[in-house]
Parts: sequence; structure tokens; C-alpha cells
Amino acid sequence: MFFPDKYPKSMLKSHQVLFILTGFLLSLVSCSKDLSYENPALAQSGPGNFYATVDGELWQADSLQIAAVNDSGIVAITGISKTQDEISLVLPGFQKGVYAVNGQSAGFALFTGLQGTAADPYLTNTSTDASKAGGIVNLATIDTVHKTISGTFQFNAYQQIGMTTKTVTGGVFNNIPYTLSASDSGQPPPGGNADTILAS
Repeated sequence: MFFPDKYPKSMLKSHQVLFILTGFLLSLVSCSKDLSYENPALAQSGPGNFYATVDGELWQADSLQIAAVNDSGIVAITGISKTQDEISLVLPGFQKGVYAVNGQSAGFALFTGLQGTAADPYLTNTSTDASKAGGIVNLATIDTVHKTISGTFQFNAYQQIGMTTKTVTGGVFNNIPYTLSASDSGQPPPGGNADTILAS
């Protein structure tokens, strides 16, 4: 059971985003399966690559890969594996650069199992101890012609309830399709750099 008064505001904010992302992504999973049956060419071409090593084991987003950008330029890059394990990277700006994802940044990363309870995710912003939580995301390429993004990531994510850490290394997202909010003109919105370590 979720009791808001027992958790810090940063965790509440992360949980709200997580629940919204989960609902949005589950609706996309059902839509993407329908599209692949209707159009075999879409099923064959597929998106890019999204993978990492989680606690020494290969994780690969072979069920869903997507990035969504809202009007404010906040981008959520999400992948779900066939075993229903999710990695999401939420960045405060949509511009090339290296972003911190930790307890002091607006951006964060998470790892969660969707088959269990999504209320207990591993998050990068739940501890100021860098050995437990924190990391970086390098948004290296934004292809506005093909509407894809590419980059790398690594982070430690901490679960406060279980007091355990997940270590995510060697993360890569390559040619992941992104969608803009309905009110956008087709170009990425201007990105902020408040939590960008290096921006180009």
C-alpha cells in the first residue's frame, strides 16, 4: 500500500511519472502488436537497439522501445524486455549532451519489473549516496529527419523499500524512434540544460 506521507517529494514525483509511463507504455504495447499483424513490413523493419547489463545479466528491450517528448522538452526514453523488465530514462531537456540522473538532478532513471508491483521501482534519485543511486545518460544523436535518438547510459538505482541496489552498465539506445506531443510542429522543443553536464 502506498502512503504518501512516508516518502520524500522526489520519490512521489518519480512514482507519479512511473505510473503515467506504465499506463502509456502498456497501451502502446497493445497497439504495436496490432500494427505488426496488420503490416508485416513494420514487424520486419523494427526499431533500433536498446540494451544494457543489469547486475551482470544482459537486459534487452525486445518488447518495446520508444521515446516521448512533451511540450516542455522533457523526454522519456523507455524500453521493456520480453520478461517485462523496464528501463526508463527521463531527461529534463531534449538536446544533445550528457545528463546527470541522481538525487540532485531533475532527470532520473528507473528499473522496474512490470509483472511484480510497479510501486517498488529502483530509482536513481532516491539516495544521495552515489554508490547506491545516480548515473549519467549521454544523448549523443537526435535525428530530426528520421525522428530517432541514440546514446548511452549507466547508473545505480536504489529501491528504498527493499533497501537494495541495481547496477546498470554498458547501456545503449540506438535509433530509438521518438514522438513529439500533438501540439508540436515537427521539430524538437528547445531543451533545458539545468542538469546537463556537457551540452552541444
